[in-house]
Amino acid sequence: DQLSALEIVAKSIPDGWLVYVKEHPRQFLDNAVRGVLGRNREFYDALFRLHPDRIRLIPTNTPSSTLIQHARYVATVGGTAGWEAVRSGIQALVFGATWYMHAPGVYRVNSDTECRYALNQIHRGAIMDRALVESYTAWLHDKASFPGYMTNVFEKLSSLLPADNADSYARAITQTINRS
Repeated sequence: DQLSALEIVAKSIPDGWLVYVKEHPRQFLDNAVRGVLGRNREFYDALFRLHPDRIRLIPTNTPSSTLIQHARYVATVGGTAGWEAVRSGIQALVFGATWYMHAPGVYRVNSDTECRYALNQIHRGAIMDRALVESYTAWLHDKASFPGYMTNVFEKLSSLLPADNADSYARAITQTINRS
């Protein structure tokens, strides 16, 4: 729940810090995905009531790389912004279950206490070991994943033809069964 996560972050940040909220760029597109992502006015009314002195909504066309470059941390319910931050040397607070939640530089947050702890660590200058992030990335690439895509939405982004994608999935499933 993004409102709950924002409430936790906004009341946990040190004095003088702000929370910048950027919606996913597809949030306002008029397509089939909108039914899943779309928000109503009540969401934004509730957002602005949380902590108006600490929360700022920014335009969706603001480049994530610019935000990450100037951030002290990135918080997400489960989006790729957390992974992009960690890969850029910025620590991430993750409220949901993500594929990268065990990566170095990621704080898994489920409560006010955990959020305050993570932000206190970051505020006090906790250092993220970039070599461990690179090692984790290599492990993901070499051991924990395989070439392929799960939905047709990603087909056009992939160099794999649909038949090659199916073969890749079949090989990965077979290897997993054989290992166990």
